[in-house]
Amino acid sequence: MKFTFCFFITLILLSACSPDKDPIDTITFEADACFGTCPIFTMTIYENGKAEYDAEKYNTLNGVYHTVIKNQSLDSLHQLINNVNWPSIQDNYTSDWSDQPTYTTTLQFKSGRIKTIVDYGNSAPGTVLNIYTLLFSLRNSQAWSQNVR
Repeated sequence: MKFTFCFFITLILLSACSPDKDPIDTITFEADACFGTCPIFTMTIYENGKAEYDAEKYNTLNGVYHTVIKNQSLDSLHQLINNVNWPSIQDNYTSDWSDQPTYTTTLQFKSGRIKTIVDYGNSAPGTVLNIYTLLFSLRNSQAWSQNVR
C-alpha cells in the first residue's frame, strides 16, 4: 500500500513537470495593408538577434535594413514568446469589422516545427498581441542599417 501511494505521488509530480519548450530559431512578422496608412513591413529575427526589416510603406524608414537586436529587447521578445501557450493558439483569427491590417507571424522552432498565425484585425489573444507591440516598437528603437542592393 505504501509503495502504491509513493508510486502515485511520483507519477503526479512527474506529470506536473513541464518539458523543455521547443526553442524558437526564427520569427517572421508581416504587417499587411489596411484601408488607410497602416505600416506595411516584414521583419525577421533570428535566435542570435540578427534581424532583417523590409519597410515597404507608411514606416519611418522605407527600404531593406538589417541590425542586431539589442540584448534587452531580444530578451523581452524571448520572454514574451515563452509566455505563449503555442499549442492553444489558433492558426487564424478574424474580426467582424473591415479595413483592418492582417498580421502574419511565422515561428520556426529548432525542432523544425513551424507555427503560422494569420490575424486580421488584431484578434489574437493578448499574449500574442504583446509580441506584435514589441515587434512594432523595434522598427524605431534599433540601429537599422540599410542594405545595399
